[in-house]
Amino acid sequence: IVIKWNRLLKKLEVHSYYDDQDQLGYQDPLYEGRTTLFHDQISGGNASLGLARVNLQDQGRYLCYASTSQNNQETFVTLTVRGELKS
Repeated sequence: IVIKWNRLLKKLEVHSYYDDQDQLGYQDPLYEGRTTLFHDQISGGNASLGLARVNLQDQGRYLCYASTSQNNQETFVTLTVRGELKS
């Protein structure tokens, strides 16, 4: 199973998973320590990305690419960040 999450427009690598483990060597520093996959649910088809400490800079369009021996799929996700600004 291969799972890759990328930020479009800025072409940033957000999170990669293959060889049964996270592969974060090329992860953009903006996402370091903030991303996670639900490892216990990957075999059941869950390629969801968890993103901690979300901020305005995270807003935008993301691509999730998931590949198994039977199927490849690309899904686009748009993240919208809303909230009050602290002064």
